[in-house]
Amino acid sequence: MLLTAIYYELCYKHTDFWRMSVTAFDGLRAILRLESNWDVDMIRRTFWTCSLIESWYYFDLNLPRTEGGDFHDAIALPDFDDRKDFGDHPSVESRYQYNFLSMLSLRALMHRTFEELQDASDEGRKEGEKADLKIVISELSHQLNTWRTILPQELAWNDVTRVDCNVGRGTRGVPPLLHVDILLAQLRCRYYYARFMIHRPFVWKILHETPASFSRSPDILEGFVIAVDSMMQWPVAYPSIRDKKRLVPNNFVWTQSFLMFLLLLRAIRDNSEAWRLCEETVGVARIEESVKVMLDWIGDLRMVDRMARWAWRILEPIYGLTE
Repeated sequence: MLLTAIYYELCYKHTDFWRMSVTAFDGLRAILRLESNWDVDMIRRTFWTCSLIESWYYFDLNLPRTEGGDFHDAIALPDFDDRKDFGDHPSVESRYQYNFLSMLSLRALMHRTFEELQDASDEGRKEGEKADLKIVISELSHQLNTWRTILPQELAWNDVTRVDCNVGRGTRGVPPLLHVDILLAQLRCRYYYARFMIHRPFVWKILHETPASFSRSPDILEGFVIAVDSMMQWPVAYPSIRDKKRLVPNNFVWTQSFLMFLLLLRAIRDNSEAWRLCEETVGVARIEESVKVMLDWIGDLRMVDRMARWAWRILEPIYGLTE
């Protein structure tokens, strides 16, 4: 059922993907209640894969979660010792394992962020108040920085070169590792998504309050800049990843995030004080480049993905786009 769900996502049937992944998670829970041996690595890998998929739908679309969370404290993390998926490429194998486990730990941090700072029931009306939770935001930011600091060397990156995920490129006679660029791009984007969500209340503060009210607060200005920087240059929207979109997991995630960023960046551009801050700290060239690649992602998918087509229609009058 999980493979069927992934197939639906490859066909851009996002609703069917969600339904089938929920069914797979429910089926796995039934097996866990009957199966006494939970140490089978493939069961653990399947469980945590379902949990990751469910989490992204919850984070991005606020869709309900199953009761699979009841097993989170009982199911150990996979150790990948029962098989080799990339037997001829041990470096790919190690990166896949590290990536999967790192994504799980980032998922846990994202859940803490949503519990502390996000409340779908208020429909954003209290977003500005969350900017006053400086201790909470500081602690979440510290945990995220710690997560990045302890990443294995194979997954580490530099902010300046965040879009370069082509491992092995430039080494004569050594081709890039098989689709490792997708793994690295996905992990980096989820990190920047987490960083954006932690600092998002500051964006609301800058856009809705007068300059006099926040100009005396360096924390608000710094948080706003971090949030805007987190929207910039997501690797999945750049070659070589953008050229193989069907292989990128959870396609709906990127379209949804890009739509949110494009709407926010347009609102920021129409706010003279916010735009001045962006010009001085982030740079107009970076913003325009990021807008271009995000529009390119959505525009390229709109022919086959109804969600991307819907997003394109929303953006058409805002960015002066054409069919």
